[in-house]
Amino acid sequence: MKIHPARAEDYDLIRALLVASELPVEDVTENSSIRFFIAESAEAKLGGCIGLEAHGRDGLLRSLAVQQSLRAQGVGRALVDAVQGAAATAGIKRLWLLTTTANTFFLRSGYEVADRAAAPGLIRRSPQFASICPANAMCMTRALQ
Repeated sequence: MKIHPARAEDYDLIRALLVASELPVEDVTENSSIRFFIAESAEAKLGGCIGLEAHGRDGLLRSLAVQQSLRAQGVGRALVDAVQGAAATAGIKRLWLLTTTANTFFLRSGYEVADRAAAPGLIRRSPQFASICPANAMCMTRALQ
């Protein structure tokens, strides 16, 4: 499995995977502030994806999706590791996320449940927090090294 930053030609596949995974795509474009990473393998041009939005020293991890046939094989974990590394390299000190279905996965990945109101203002004002994710989505956070 090779993980690398998404290229412009990957975005149609990213949107298709997000739709298939029942995740929002309203703001997923080649020109958005979301930096996507994708997992490629011999079996799949796009085995999975994950997005990162930088908001100062905080980041918003979002849009983690893995092809159904590749789930439970470490692809999601590898994508999270890659985005955490990229975030730390970019000077991000803490990641935030919202989830309606993957809280157990993220708890196992070192994230903890947080009050949505505790997120920094730039994170709370992002489209993902402000309007795209439902109000009942669980907020989670993790400090980076």
